Amino acid sequence: MITIDTIQDCKKGRRKGQQKLFDFFAGQMFNVCNRYMNNREEAEDMLSQGFTKVFKFMPDFEYRDLNSLRAWIKRIMVNECLMGLRKSVNFSLVSLSDHEEISYADHNLGKIEAEYIVRALNELPIGYKTILNLFAIEGYSHKEIAAMLGINEGTSRSQLNKARKMMKEKLDIESNQYGKRKV
Repeated sequence: MITIDTIQDCKKGRRKGQQKLFDFFAGQMFNVCNRYMNNREEAEDMLSQGFTKVFKFMPDFEYRDLNSLRAWIKRIMVNECLMGLRKSVNFSLVSLSDHEEISYADHNLGKIEAEYIVRALNELPIGYKTILNLFAIEGYSHKEIAAMLGINEGTSRSQLNKARKMMKEKLDIESNQYGKRKV
């Protein structure tokens, strides 16, 4: 458990406190990084770089409660991942086209195991995956996403719709295969 003493140790740069904070949050924050990055190694790099920033800026952080600490660390991790993606030559958004609205009313996600959803998400082009994560998982608005990525809001909306469509197609295929295996 994280205590005020742990926070104070981190603020003073003490390794004991930093290790305790890292151990407490590493798993959760790795999952955040892994949602954005192409592979485990990149996610681990972002996790490491993120915690380096957490410890660097910890003296300026005003601790209120565990939830505010978690949110602050998560925001640092997301920002590190976005910076890492911007540096990557593979990061690009797919060109704009008409918005496509997708209906999920007939889609049966209940039959699909979580591992297939994660795999489908990881198979998305990096631009789609990033915007889907920022919007659907992190809860950022299109205006915030546009500012973070240096794109316009329409591009963010379009990329999200394309990501949703691609996810639906991947999950429909998996749902049909899953249904056949359950016979």
